[in-house]
Amino acid sequence: MLLKVESVSKKFCRDLRKSLKYGVLDLNKEIFGRNNNKLALMDKTSSDIKLRDREFWALKDINFELKRGECLGLVGRNGAGKTTLLKMINGLLKPDTGQITIKGRIGALIALGAGFNPILTGRENIYAGLAAIGVNAREAKKYIDEIIDFAEIEKFIDTPVRSYSSGMQVRLGFAVATSISPDILILDEVLAVGDAYFRAKCYNRLAKINQSSATLLVSHSSGQLLRLSTKCLLLNSGNMIQTGAPPEILDLYESTMQDTLTKESKIKIFNNNLVKNFEVILNNKTIGSVIILDINEKLIIDIKGLIIIDSIFHLSIHNHESYPVAEINPLKPIKINNETFKNGQLRKEINLGFISPGSYKFSIYLLGPKNEH
Repeated sequence: MLLKVESVSKKFCRDLRKSLKYGVLDLNKEIFGRNNNKLALMDKTSSDIKLRDREFWALKDINFELKRGECLGLVGRNGAGKTTLLKMINGLLKPDTGQITIKGRIGALIALGAGFNPILTGRENIYAGLAAIGVNAREAKKYIDEIIDFAEIEKFIDTPVRSYSSGMQVRLGFAVATSISPDILILDEVLAVGDAYFRAKCYNRLAKINQSSATLLVSHSSGQLLRLSTKCLLLNSGNMIQTGAPPEILDLYESTMQDTLTKESKIKIFNNNLVKNFEVILNNKTIGSVIILDINEKLIIDIKGLIIIDSIFHLSIHNHESYPVAEINPLKPIKINNETFKNGQLRKEINLGFISPGSYKFSIYLLGPKNEH
């Protein structure tokens, strides 16, 4: 067993000022010995701790073990707590309850460019990255040529990292994290960046590493999870739903999404302050900032109020992962004039048949004349 997570929970505060206040209070308790009993922390669960004002549980009572040769895929929507869990395992965050037991050396790539100093060159960042995981400068020389060769950035290795593209950064980061054959490897969406050739190289290296290491992988790609994971863990709003075989957990994730979101869309209305005092009516219903809509309905948008002639109507659609699905007239926006704006009202009808059932965010903009270009 290389990694054991026992009853691990983590809470955050939605208010910055209160978060800073709570942090000072908690630090004071630790310094004066009133909250530093490790055994007491291990025995606690989220139910033993009372949340303070504006606090919430980002993760609640997570339990799993990971052995050598296993790859655990973390599955869940954005905000489910996947990255928070990885950061605690990597030591970047401290759990509020429970214990994380780690045996061996960790290699982690949690965020693109994480740990890189943009002023330093690629070569200097390699030494710094290896030093952070306990590799001294003399030992690092054994790895540096292989890292540069894998990343394929020989021409830019002595150039400051701030000039690197996102693809170059992930090449270098992945090469550093996997060069030492870590006992535990942590990857958070890094295989989503880079071309097909580089991803193939990553798969080949991961296949070798997985034979002797334990891997935690976060990905929104079902193909990657099925290809690399030996088991998956489904998280939802910080709660551990189920652990099992990748096909089983991915099917459960998809069915859960369909059960809660099928034929519903989250629609968000934005006022960019160029157009004020307007009212949005959707399908003859007055709405607030967010509404739920049957996706099979035709979207009828009525905007009433103070609308500036020659301003522009624009609507964009994003899925639950914030990826753009479509934009209405992105290249030829609808300019509001006396013909489109009649009787103090602008109406637009949109057929939603071109998107599949799911959760979507509709952003409606009324842009003033100065934003036309």
